[in-house]
Amino acid sequence: MRITLCMVMLGTLILVLGCRFGPLSSGPAPAEQPGATAERAVTQAPAAAQAEPPQADEALTGQITYSLDGNIHFMDLVEREPRQLTMGGVPETEAGLRFGCPSFVDQETLLFLRWESDDQWHVTSRTIASGSIESEWDAITEVPYPTALGWSTFFEEVFALWQIEEGMEPGDDFGALLQLCAYDGDVVTDLEGIRSWFGGVSINQARIRVSPDGAMVSIPNFPTDVSDFYVLHDLETAGQVELLPQEVLGSLYITALDFGDGTVYGAINDITEEQAWGNGLYRLDLETFEHEKILALDGSHGIAVSETLQLAVMSTAEDDLILVDLATGNSQRIGRGTDPDIWPR
Repeated sequence: MRITLCMVMLGTLILVLGCRFGPLSSGPAPAEQPGATAERAVTQAPAAAQAEPPQADEALTGQITYSLDGNIHFMDLVEREPRQLTMGGVPETEAGLRFGCPSFVDQETLLFLRWESDDQWHVTSRTIASGSIESEWDAITEVPYPTALGWSTFFEEVFALWQIEEGMEPGDDFGALLQLCAYDGDVVTDLEGIRSWFGGVSINQARIRVSPDGAMVSIPNFPTDVSDFYVLHDLETAGQVELLPQEVLGSLYITALDFGDGTVYGAINDITEEQAWGNGLYRLDLETFEHEKILALDGSHGIAVSETLQLAVMSTAEDDLILVDLATGNSQRIGRGTDPDIWPR
């Protein structure tokens, strides 16, 4: 893969990641089944079993972050007391300021997207921001309309999708071509061949994930204004990695992706009448497509996995946050929120 380096001075990024911040904005406080036609095995797990709710190991101090009604929230998985971090955000159904796609950089630092829209719901500005969980928040840098966001612990870089197609007004990017880029505060790297396009996007479905070994990246693909799903790319070759057998494409959709250590997890939406696969959280086998179902769950739109904690947190279309034990499939609703992230990874 040929990589083009564009020297763009964004040195404030690295400086601010370790600093305290001033206020960002004002506002009010807040068994097995055969797979569909493919006859592939799908290992079933208990459907939302409630015998023993999953609990994080207190010594690991697990925590999650998520967005809710336009603001970023935080929750320690031991105390289970939610805390709102940003103020002044509004739901996506309203014009104004929104915060979303929160991503842990470390135990105390988050990245997130800050979007603003006018009365016509046109996005007028997009900013990547960062701050400490224990402090106030502030924008750190503006890039050309970032549409998706992720942090790579392997590369120690920010990954983002932004508009590259010429001849379109900033913010008016319906149908625009989007390029995956990485930047470390000094240099922006275009990852050529890894692209998406804007067909209507929610700030709560704009997550980029990079595998712990830096080999693969998942990016949101926005084909229409009513359907969002995720695709997987090999970072070395830029080639797309198949997630589902060809014969079920168009019947099954990947609505969220995350990585463990050598493992890929996905939320699958099954729109067939037979529901041979069924909706839920899966551990994906990219060689045989014999994906193992961990939990049956309808309408999942976000997942974050910690194999260190052996936990996953998922968000549903109804904005429920579900905590899942990866070993047993036991689950528990822990509140409301969308597009969660989890620490430690």
